[in-house]
Formats: sequence, structure tokens, C-alpha cells
Amino acid sequence: MKKRGKHTVPDFDEKLALYWQQYGLKQDPFAALIDTNMYINLQKLEQSQEILIHHLHNHNTLIAIVGRDGLGKSSFVYHAIESMANSLRHIELDANSELAATKLIQTVQARWQLTTEATQTQDHVIEEIVHQLQFRDELSLLIIDDAQLLPIETLNTVIELLQKQSEHQHKFHVILLGNEHLQTKLKLAEHAMSGTLDSHIIALTPLDYEETKQYITARLDKTNLADKKIFNESAFKTIFKQSQGIPDKINRLSQQFLIN
Repeated sequence: MKKRGKHTVPDFDEKLALYWQQYGLKQDPFAALIDTNMYINLQKLEQSQEILIHHLHNHNTLIAIVGRDGLGKSSFVYHAIESMANSLRHIELDANSELAATKLIQTVQARWQLTTEATQTQDHVIEEIVHQLQFRDELSLLIIDDAQLLPIETLNTVIELLQKQSEHQHKFHVILLGNEHLQTKLKLAEHAMSGTLDSHIIALTPLDYEETKQYITARLDKTNLADKKIFNESAFKTIFKQSQGIPDKINRLSQQFLIN
């Protein structure tokens, strides 16, 4: 508790506990954690997810999910691949400007338990990694977040891993997550190549007003709060205006609205 004048005011953690108690919650409808059970698959995203799954099954395409921070790029991908859980295993890396190509290769080897000779050159290591992945029962998916931060050399190595597969091999895949600068980085990488980069860009955009209402209502419905009519039209308009249709901001503002 905090003192404000003569009154005692609950701090945020106490408000959060009261909020859960007041609404009888077992799960927070606006939690910030990635949870595919809470994912709201709006109509405009369904086709993009179908295209993503198609590429994972049939192509060696480099897939890039681009958009502003807070648009739910990771949630989009994890919801899309959830249906492939029994036929796919993935690893996720957080990119930074100092992630060297050798470090990325070592991480991939360690996480997927791949073995290569210590004396091999990097080109031979890449070939051996791709070769070993082709004999696995599952698809192997490398997800790189904040991929716009990757050094060009490291990005080129990621592309090379993909290109070492033949057109009939589709066991190894890469999804890059990043902001609008990722597309610029991909163009720079393509210029450094001798051929054309086979890539597919999925651009996520902010929600419009009706989508924001649908998003909030669907989140409430997943925790049995939709029937309580907690949000009125004024609340929807305020949240949309302040969030600019960014789901991460919508979650924070909606949670704050319920807490207060």
C-alpha cells in the first residue's frame, strides 16, 4: 500500500490481485506472454498463415515476417506452426548486431545436436548440417527474432544454409522476424549474392477500429468475460486511439482499464 495524502492507495501488484479476484479469473485475458491459446486469429491473418504453412511444406523459401514492434509477429508464427507440432521442431534465436556467422552455426549445431568435424571449413560444416537435417523425420525450423539486427555476413550464412538444399529437399526452413528495416537488410544480402533470393515477405499491419473491438471482445470471451459488457463504445474508442491498433498496446491499455 502507498500513502496519498490521508488515503491509502493499493500498489500495482495489489490492484492486479484484486482484479483477478473481482472477475474470478484463472487466466489474464490481456497477458503479455505468448500464449497460442489466447491468440486471436483475425480474418486478415488467416490467409497469411495458410501461405506460411504451405511454404514450410513445399518450398525452400526464406520467410520474413515484418512489422512494427508489438504487432505480435512471434504469436503469429507460433499459432501458425501449432498444427505442425508433431512434424516440426524449432529453435528460436534473438539476433543482435554482434551475432557472428560462426556463433550462429555453433548454436544451431548444439541445439539440434548435430555433429561435424572440428577441422572442417565453414562451407563444409554448412553442407554437413543441411545433409544431416534431410535425414530427420521432422521438419527443422530456425526462427530468428529482431533479424534486422543481423550482420550481413550472418544473414548471408542463413541464406546459404537454405540454398544448400536441392529443390526437392524441404526439411530445413528459416523464418525471420523483424521491423521494416529487415526488408532493407534482405535487399542488401541479395545484392551480395550471385543469384536471386527466393523469399516471401508477410507484412503485419496495425488493427483498424473494428478489428480492435473484435480483438478485445474475443480476448474477453476466452476468459468468460465477454457477457459482462465491461467495455462500452467509449472505452473501445479510447483504447483504439491510444494504442494505434498495436495489439501489445491494446493488451496493456485493456488490462489497465479492467484493473482501474
